[in-house]
Amino acid sequence: MLEDGAQKDIIDDKMGMGKGAIYENLIASMFARLGKSLYYYADGDRLEVDFVVRINGTITGVEVKSGRGKANSLKVAMSENERIAGIKLTSGNIGSLDGITTYPLYMAMFL
Repeated sequence: MLEDGAQKDIIDDKMGMGKGAIYENLIASMFARLGKSLYYYADGDRLEVDFVVRINGTITGVEVKSGRGKANSLKVAMSENERIAGIKLTSGNIGSLDGITTYPLYMAMFL
């Protein structure tokens, strides 16, 4: 649904800010095919969590980052409600920091 030439920009890694939106759409597609109900959370201009889904019965906030960005909104949401788990999907490796588990983007299909 992007303009002409977008395919070449994706292949040449010249998407810039648009890359994040494409990754979010890919993750949404993966989650939908897994039968997950997709929700988005926003609290005005203060918080924004890309997806809120149930993973193994647990309410989980999922942030999608095109690079290795921080998940500050997810951290705040988790601190305000201890029942929320946190996952960050990035171009990086598996890890954990501040209660948020990080996975490579392609592993979304296994969540």
